[in-house]
Amino acid sequence: MHIDTQVAGTDGQMTAWLSDGRASWAVLEQVGPAVNAQRGGGRDLADEVSRAWTVWEERGSPGMYDFGLHITRDSHHVFTGDDPHGPRRQPLVAAP
Repeated sequence: MHIDTQVAGTDGQMTAWLSDGRASWAVLEQVGPAVNAQRGGGRDLADEVSRAWTVWEERGSPGMYDFGLHITRDSHHVFTGDDPHGPRRQPLVAAP
């Protein structure tokens, strides 16, 4: 997944553009404390990022190099540490 971000205006609001490099995309726009999402394509990239963010927070908000998202055609996993197949690997399941 490719992510670009930009701070818009002087109020510090963020916009993020997500793309899977194929047909799926999302634009996440911060509006005050809320985030509005627009999306398209077969994958819900906004939901994938939201689920990964939740797991990141549950694991104590580890540093940038201590948390990863491993995506294959058949599965999505988050991991803490440097081994995407190690013992701190957990499936990233779809939201209920």
